[in-house]
Amino acid sequence: MNQLNDAALIVLPIVSIVATNPNAEETKLGEIAKPGLFTVTRTGDITRDLIVNYGISGTATNGIDYITTATSVAIKAGFSSANIQLNIIDDTRFEGLSVIDDLLDQRPETAIFTLSNNSAYTIDSVKSTGTVSIADNETNIPIATKSVFSVINRGTSNTIDEIGLFGADDKNGTIDGIGVGQPGYISKALARAQVLSSNLSGEFFDSVTSQRQLNVDQIPQYAQIYRIKDGTADQMRLDLLSGKNPQSIEFGNPGNQGANTPFKVTTTFDDNGNSASTVAWNGLALNFQSFSTPIAPVIGTALQGESEGEVIDLRNSGLGNVLLSATTKGSAAYDNNVGFYAVDDITGKIGNLKPSDAGYAAAALNRAVGKMGKTETKDTQVSQAIYAPYIIANGTIEQFLSQNASNSAGDLPHAYFNYVSANPDKVDHIRLLGDNKFGFEDMYGGGDRDFNDVVLQAKVRS
Repeated sequence: MNQLNDAALIVLPIVSIVATNPNAEETKLGEIAKPGLFTVTRTGDITRDLIVNYGISGTATNGIDYITTATSVAIKAGFSSANIQLNIIDDTRFEGLSVIDDLLDQRPETAIFTLSNNSAYTIDSVKSTGTVSIADNETNIPIATKSVFSVINRGTSNTIDEIGLFGADDKNGTIDGIGVGQPGYISKALARAQVLSSNLSGEFFDSVTSQRQLNVDQIPQYAQIYRIKDGTADQMRLDLLSGKNPQSIEFGNPGNQGANTPFKVTTTFDDNGNSASTVAWNGLALNFQSFSTPIAPVIGTALQGESEGEVIDLRNSGLGNVLLSATTKGSAAYDNNVGFYAVDDITGKIGNLKPSDAGYAAAALNRAVGKMGKTETKDTQVSQAIYAPYIIANGTIEQFLSQNASNSAGDLPHAYFNYVSANPDKVDHIRLLGDNKFGFEDMYGGGDRDFNDVVLQAKVRS
C-alpha cells in the first residue's frame, strides 16, 4: 500500500520554453555579438537533472545561419531553468528562404524551438514554442535594389494568363480579416493588385520573353501572387462592379510551401549574394531574380502594374528631348493601327474629358503619336508626359475620325484603349506583358482574348 501511495504522489514537472531574447542579429568581427536566447523552465522537484527535448524549425538553417545547436538541453540539479543561446553566423547573403521569400514576405529568418514530448515531464500547452528572428547586417540587400521578373516558359497552357502581386496582411494571405476562398476576398485582392506580366501563346510568339524590374517600394509586404486565366485584373474589377461572374482566378504563396498552393519553387544562389528562383505553376514558369548591385531603372514604367496602368510615364524621365522607339509584331488578319496619345493625368483625362465621356476617343486620337502598323519599327520624338496606347481595329485614324468618331458599337472601325470605360464594348483590349511592352486584342467583345493581334515593345532614350 505504501508503494502504491508513493507512486500516486509522483508529480511530473511541467516544462515551458520562451524566447527571452527574440531578436538576434548578424554581427561582424569585432562588433558586440547579438545572439538569440531561449529559456527552458521546469516546475516542481529540482533535486535532479532533467533532460528536455525540443525540435528545431523555421526559415533559418541550423549550422548555416547559426552555430549548430543540439535538440536537447539539461536543466541541472538545483536549477529550475536552463538557457539555450543561439549564436548567429555572419554571412554575405541576404536572409530569406530565397528571392521568393524576400519578395513575398520580406521578413528576417526565424529559428523556432518547439518542446518535444517525454515521459519525464509534461509540456506547458501555452508556452511550448519560442521564436527568434535573425536580422541581416548586409547593406547590399538584393531586394532593396531591384528585382527582375521574366516569363521564361509558357509550357503547354492554351490560356492567356495575367500574373500579378497583391499585398496581404499576413503570410497566410488574409486581407482585412478575410481569408482566401471566403466571400469578398477576390474584391479585396483585386483592390491591391499589381500586374507583373501576361503570357502569350502560339508558335508565332515562341521567342517573345517579357521582363519586369521593380523597386523595393513597389513590392508590398506579405505579397501573394495571383493568376487570372484568360482575363485581366482590370476586366475582373469591371465585371464585379457590374454584377457579372469574374473570370477564373487562382491565389498562391510561393514563400509558404507548406500551404495549399499550386506553386513549386526552386532557388539558386551565387557567390555575390544574388539569388534566383523559378516559380512553376500549371504550365507557366516565372523567373524571380534579385541583384546585390543596383540596376538602372526602366524609364517609363512608373505606373505600369497599377490599375489601367498600361502607359508610358515620361513625366520625370530627366531626358529633356525624349525619343520613343517602338517595334510592333502581329499575327492578326486585321490591318490594325497602333500608337500612343498624351493624357493629362493618371486617370487618362484629356482636358475635362474622362475616358467614359462621349468624344473621348476622337480627342485621344487627335493627339496620336508614333502611328504604326502591326509589324513595324518607328522612332518618335515626344515630350515629357504620360502616353497611353491605342489600337484601331482594321482601320486607320483617318478612317475612324471620318466614319466612327463617336466610337459607336454599331459602326466601324472601333478604337480600343487601356482605359476600359472608353471602349465601345467595355472590355479590356490591352495587356501589360512586360516593361513598356503591351499586347493588343483587336476583336469586339474580346474575341479570342489572345492579346497577340499586335505586340508593341517600346524603348525610351534621349
